[in-house]
Amino acid sequence: MLSNSKSIDFQNLPLEYQHKAYMDSLTNEDKRLLANIKRFAELLVGDPDFRIQLQINHKNPNNVAKAYRLPLNINHLRSFWHNGYLTDRYSKKEAEHSPLTIVWDKHLHTIRAHRDGLKYDQYVQSTNPLFRAWRARQVGRCDDTLAASGVGITHPSFAFELSEGCTVGCWFCGIGAEQFKGFFAYTEDNRHLWQSLLKQITALFGINPLKTAFCYWATDPSDNPDYDRFILDFYKQTNFVPQTTTARPLKNIDLTQRILSLYDQHPCVFNRFSITTLDQLRAVHQSFSPLELLGTELVMQHKQSLASAGSKSPSGHAKEKIERLVARGQSQEKMHTKLNLNIDHTTIACVSGFLINMVNRCIKLVSPRPVSDKYPLGYRVHAEGAFSTAQSAGALMSQMVESHMPSAIPATQVVRFHHKVSYQSLPNGFQLTTPTRSFDVTAYKCSALTGEYLYKNSKNQHTYQQLLKKIVSEGAELFQVVQILQKLYQAGLFLDE
Repeated sequence: MLSNSKSIDFQNLPLEYQHKAYMDSLTNEDKRLLANIKRFAELLVGDPDFRIQLQINHKNPNNVAKAYRLPLNINHLRSFWHNGYLTDRYSKKEAEHSPLTIVWDKHLHTIRAHRDGLKYDQYVQSTNPLFRAWRARQVGRCDDTLAASGVGITHPSFAFELSEGCTVGCWFCGIGAEQFKGFFAYTEDNRHLWQSLLKQITALFGINPLKTAFCYWATDPSDNPDYDRFILDFYKQTNFVPQTTTARPLKNIDLTQRILSLYDQHPCVFNRFSITTLDQLRAVHQSFSPLELLGTELVMQHKQSLASAGSKSPSGHAKEKIERLVARGQSQEKMHTKLNLNIDHTTIACVSGFLINMVNRCIKLVSPRPVSDKYPLGYRVHAEGAFSTAQSAGALMSQMVESHMPSAIPATQVVRFHHKVSYQSLPNGFQLTTPTRSFDVTAYKCSALTGEYLYKNSKNQHTYQQLLKKIVSEGAELFQVVQILQKLYQAGLFLDE
């Protein structure tokens, strides 16, 4: 068990200190134990030879631990891997034979609570009320419509690309990264633009939304040799080191070590290595000790991984590949199975806000969407434009907010529920349910009448102005109808297209 006995109320700390407080609460012995359990889990999930050795040595599994240099009693992790104990997973019996799984689960619970805090805590609230309300609508809509993808999306307000395109070329890239065209070097002019832009964003939206940002998108951090210098500037502005996800951690070992060192100095959120081949997994394990990777999640994308089965989103390049195969006569369903695609993994896009490319000086206002022919990359681009200076970038973002984030329903918007809303009439109103939420609208005299017309409007497609006029003409009080529709609008229940 972990030696730390201190009780820390992490949730009452500012979010940038929660992860650090937790990691600092662990002793060196605790960290070594967690790091080795993590390494065991990575081998179990990612390496088929390791799994075979466990089967062969199931009576003496510590022979496997010794062979793989894991200073663990694997017998205390039996509910992870042993067929005779799998049914005890998450039960009271588990502690009797697998106490280390309890240690690991407690660790995971803490770091996942921090992840959820990034999504829901008022920490991400902007000083700009229009942006704040718009993001709240996006979060509600995404929770309803993105199926399994919605759970893991933290909805950062900003993402920065420090390169244009990507050298990795993953066939399953869910946001369709293009070929590499260059990177944003840390020159004097670029440093000034970068630092000025961070200050401009802080002035416009507040420091809290900026803290949730990250510095990649359809790019890989390993393609910019100055990447760590930019995220160090980011830390100096925000007191937060952004998460780094890379599919090429071994491309520039010195750069990767500098990134990991920044995490060690300022632990704010776990980094991630995307593992695309079994050889890469083994090379990463060879190059970095378990302790060095305690703050880095290995995302297993290779075909031999147990985690890769049905784990990839059918968006971006994966969608293009499926379409090519179907055009050649292949079955779409069989291709989804063969390529480990999951239709419930509707998107890997996570930003509800601004996507900023520092190379081509482009800003896009984006939000996640389920992959479709209309949104093949799994996100919608609401607006885009070019900038040359931090000031022009600020002006462009302000214009996007004014044009695309109305505080009230626009008069010309067709008022329809999004496709995951179910409607049911009640004697004194109506009920709306989604996969994640439920709303009873019964507090107004005109609740039932308003609900009836809302339900019908899925076919009539009246604009807000037309719908208001129609409901009021039937005897409803205008102020009450406006209140009902506005509350549903702010909850993100209406179609946003």
